[in-house]
Amino acid sequence: MREDGSEKDEIEAAVLEYRNAVTRMPSSGDLHYKLALAYEKLGDSEKAMREFQEVTQLDGGNVDANLRVATMLLTAGRFDDAERLATRVLDRDPRNVRALALTAGALESRGQLASAERRVSEALKIDGRSAAALVARASLERRASISLSSLIQEESMPESILMVAGGGTGGHIYPA
Repeated sequence: MREDGSEKDEIEAAVLEYRNAVTRMPSSGDLHYKLALAYEKLGDSEKAMREFQEVTQLDGGNVDANLRVATMLLTAGRFDDAERLATRVLDRDPRNVRALALTAGALESRGQLASAERRVSEALKIDGRSAAALVARASLERRASISLSSLIQEESMPESILMVAGGGTGGHIYPA
């Protein structure tokens, strides 16, 4: 950042330039992407996300835009749309850990826990230190422990059975 604090002014000027350029070339995914990044730097996440969504329509190959929008859709509960965008990335790059984790999140949210677990395991094999994959794993484990706790309370299942219950799923217990 410059000493006179004009970084924000420079970003605002860039937004104006990119908006003008987008007006002249509305089908340029690259310009929409740069505008989205500039909005993001200004802290205007709503406008940034709108531009990222435009990028996914214009340039389906923009991995970052697809994953940013997929994250937003997953958070908004639009699981099928989130999975569609993450799968678009995986079609191009089957080892994309963020896309694998997002797909796992969409699957988990729809109750497809075994499929979600497979995606998380794939992601962790690729990068065992990936924050996205580790968060997805923690979410699955939390959901499994909540489901198991409910089952114990409802069925009065003896604890000795619990140690055996996770055997076939790598220690993860999922309801049928």
